[in-house]
Amino acid sequence: MDRQLDLRPMQVSENVIYQYLLFLRESGSAPTLADATVKAVWFMHSSAGLIDFHADMFSSRITGVCRDMFMRKRILKQAPAFPARVVRALEEYALQTRNAVDSRFVNFILFCIFSSCRVGDASKITEVTFSQFQEVYLVEAAKTEAKTLQRWNVGECCCPSLQ
Repeated sequence: MDRQLDLRPMQVSENVIYQYLLFLRESGSAPTLADATVKAVWFMHSSAGLIDFHADMFSSRITGVCRDMFMRKRILKQAPAFPARVVRALEEYALQTRNAVDSRFVNFILFCIFSSCRVGDASKITEVTFSQFQEVYLVEAAKTEAKTLQRWNVGECCCPSLQ
C-alpha cells in the first residue's frame, strides 16, 4: 500500500487517477500513456471490479490531462517515396554486380520497396516461397514474431536476381 495516497487495493478514486496522470505528464511519459492508463482502469473495472467505481470518476480534469499529453505527440509523416530512377538504378546494380554481398543487400532493399514493408519486418522473415507465371514472379514470405505467425503476400513483383 502507498501511504502517501492512502490507497487500498481495488479502490480507486478520481483524485488518485488524476494525481497519477499529473505524475505521468510531469515525468515526461509517452504522450499516449495517460489515455492507455484510463483504458486500463476501465478494463480492470469490467474484468475484476473496482470498489465504488463510477463512470463520472473520469472528470473533465482527467480528460484534460489525457488530451494535453496526447497533443504533445509528434505528428506522423509519411516517408517520401523512392523516385523511379533510384529504384531502376538499384535494379540495374543488382543485375550487374559481381559482389554477392552487394547483390543480396540490394535485392533485400528492392524486396522491401516492392512489398511496401519495413526493413525491420522484412528482417524477421523465416520462409520465402517463389512462384512464376510467364515474366511475373510472386514472392510470398512468412515471418514469425513472438507467438504469432504472420504471412503476407507481397504482390506481384519482378525479382531481378531470379532471371
